[in-house]
Amino acid sequence: MNYNRDANDLTDNSLMEKVKGGNAQLLTVLFMRYHKDIYRFIFRFVRHKEESQDLLQTVFYRVLKYKHTYKENYEFRTWLYQITRNVVSDNFKKNGLVYYSDENSLADKADDSLLIDQEIEKQQQIDSLNLALDKLSFNDREVIILSRFQNLGYVEIAKILNSTEGAVRVKLHRAINELKLILHPKSTK
Repeated sequence: MNYNRDANDLTDNSLMEKVKGGNAQLLTVLFMRYHKDIYRFIFRFVRHKEESQDLLQTVFYRVLKYKHTYKENYEFRTWLYQITRNVVSDNFKKNGLVYYSDENSLADKADDSLLIDQEIEKQQQIDSLNLALDKLSFNDREVIILSRFQNLGYVEIAKILNSTEGAVRVKLHRAINELKLILHPKSTK
């Protein structure tokens, strides 16, 4: 029996049930499935590589620590994002809103002789978007990141935020409008 192959064939929920039952080694499979998405979610808030990696480790530590709270009829991905959300929120409560220089900034790429005008323009747009996101409240930033960057649907976001689908739609609409006002302050709705 190939243990890894068999584990890789299991659903997220089945794996988490086995982790909950005491097979902590299977958390590795879940980590491999989700670490990139969870890291990107955290990085969108923190934008600091080492701190994002530390918080990622904290997320999976909490998955193991609070495995007893996982319910088999609950979607693992939603539960994981709730834990991640709590870790990010706890970090902001502890450290406040700390902004680091963007690790993908143009200054880091200045030496690259292959950098063309389109790449510079794209990076400037990303930098502008990141600065605008920084000006949003934590809740507005969170709903935009979950929807637009993590590609989660309204139903799943509602579960993560312990809200309703309709409320998420309204929050997202308002957050996007606020982001537009920050990006284009002279324009009107």
